[in-house]
Amino acid sequence: IPRSHRGSRANRAYDITPVVTLDLVGRPEIWLGRVRWVVSVHNRGTEPLKQVVPEVVFSDGQHLTGKPIPSVEPGGTETSLVEGRRANHEGEALSFTMKLAEASW
Repeated sequence: IPRSHRGSRANRAYDITPVVTLDLVGRPEIWLGRVRWVVSVHNRGTEPLKQVVPEVVFSDGQHLTGKPIPSVEPGGTETSLVEGRRANHEGEALSFTMKLAEASW
């Protein structure tokens, strides 16, 4: 169910997620407890996207938010840097998903 419109700056990430493709550029490596990943955001829709913020969610619940992307044109691709600290445990099997934390039309 789409969320109600609350103005031009409302967070519409829930509605926009189906029309974007999120990909990791390079390998998902954690180096000395630091994450520094580049996430590409491809707009498959027909409307430009504004203030797009990708987020990486790890299987243990930790969230790392990327740098805001001011605009992604229809059919266009932009990148965002996701960085932060991550506890690194030897032999730990860790998975992650990518999603949109914020976005608007």
